[in-house]
Amino acid sequence: MDKDDTKSSETQKFDYMKPDKIQQPQPSDMVEIMKNLSIDDFKNVGKMACFRGSLLNGIGGGATIGALRYIQKG
Repeated sequence: MDKDDTKSSETQKFDYMKPDKIQQPQPSDMVEIMKNLSIDDFKNVGKMACFRGSLLNGIGGGATIGALRYIQKG
């Protein structure tokens, strides 16, 4: 195995990450996704680590910005 074989296999691994290779969702795909959503999908959303952390950061950031704007106007 020479260097050219290794390099080409490495570039093939990450070929899907190139901007021209990324597929954008089509409107029909979004309609199908919305059809498949149910209320049960949202019942345990607070237990997801990424969602919970993002929500808490958003609440904290919003409260901080709101307090600073209140102090500035007052």
